[in-house]
Formats: sequence, C-alpha cells, structure tokens
Amino acid sequence: GLMWRNQRYALEVNPLAIGDYINSNKFSTNVFHNYIANKNFSLKTRLSYFRNYWKNFFYDNITGSTANRYGFEVQGDYQFSDENVLIFGTEESWDHVDSELVGLHDQYTISGYFQNERKLITNVIFTLGLRYDYQHVDIGFADSEWSPKIGLVWHAQSDLTFRASSGKGFRAASMSERFSDSIYSGLRIIPNPELKSETAWSNEIGFNYNPLPFLFLDVAGFVSNYWDLIEPEPDETQ
Repeated sequence: GLMWRNQRYALEVNPLAIGDYINSNKFSTNVFHNYIANKNFSLKTRLSYFRNYWKNFFYDNITGSTANRYGFEVQGDYQFSDENVLIFGTEESWDHVDSELVGLHDQYTISGYFQNERKLITNVIFTLGLRYDYQHVDIGFADSEWSPKIGLVWHAQSDLTFRASSGKGFRAASMSERFSDSIYSGLRIIPNPELKSETAWSNEIGFNYNPLPFLFLDVAGFVSNYWDLIEPEPDETQ
C-alpha cells in the first residue's frame, strides 16, 4: 500500500497491506547495423523491442498491464574536416498498452536532431545542437518540444580542461501518468490524459585536472530550472 500505518508508525505499512505483491517480467531485444561509407561518413541503425508485463495483487485491488514499445533509430556522423564534425539522426517509437489500470491506448513519438562540433582553434571545441520531438496520443492529444544545447571545451593544458554548457531538456508523460484510474490504499487516482511535458534548462561550468596518474580532480557548478513537473496533486472536486 501507499499509506503509512499511522503517524506513530510511519515506517510500517497498513496491516491490511501485508502480503501484497507484484508479479512482473520484462523482455528487451535490439538489432544494430553500422554502415561505414568512407572515412568521413557513417550511419548507425537500431531496431528495438521492449515488452513489460506486470500484475499487482493488493488487498484493495488487483490490476495488470502489458506494454509493448517498438523503436527505430538512425544516426549519421559526417566529418567535414579535421576541425568540423556533424552528428545527426532521427528516432521513432510506438507504444501500445493494454492495461486494467490505464485501458487500451497507443502513442507514437517522432524526433530529429543534429549536433555540430567545431574546433575553433587548436585547443577549443565549440558544440551546437538542436533536437525536436513530437508526440501523439490516440485520444487526439499532441505535444512537441524544441531542445537546443550549446557547449564549449577548452583544453588549456594536456592535464587541464575547462568546460561550459547550457541546454534544454524535457520529459513526456508516461501512459500510467496520463490514464491511471484506480484506488490505492484508499486514495482515488484519476486520469489526466492531456498532461504536457515537463521541461528543464540546465547550465554547467567546470574543469578537470589530472596532474598525476593516480590523481584526478573534477570540479563543477551547475544551475537547473524546472517547469510543469509531472507529479501527483489533490483534486478538490473529488
């Protein structure tokens, strides 16, 4: 169960929940192909399949779920010169869930990205990248995100490197976060099918120093900001 036994025994579960258990199994397989056209250009392809089955046996409910994810990814590497390398690619995935907890649903995601690494001078590397993701859920809801990134690395000496980076990230809601409709330990969980992605922006600056073979020092400072976090909230109307 999700509830404490009481305020005095916060580390003990509700006596009714003793004996609750979950039966779960997972299966994953991947197929990779690497094509090298020449010394400057290569393509990596990946096909994937992931199956996740679980069923819980709780004192106040018995629910199960079977989820299947099919994925396809292609990544290209093109080296324009010794100073300039372009990485680009696309990812697609399709999720199919048949669950007593969330129902029968499908969603697919399409994304594309590129990242350019350029050597500005002998010991300074500049990185610029951009990614786009589009997600569509079978109820007609769609969400999309642009995720830029920028970075700079300075190899000041053979044993001293400085770095700085800034970039945006996101996390799309899972099927269980969108469609869960059940009761756990007396708490009613209601679906929210049009949950938007949570987003974040992170900035980092740091350096690493390797003065001796047995001594490596890495120091970094970072700041991250988050918006629209996907988390449980009480519904006053229920």
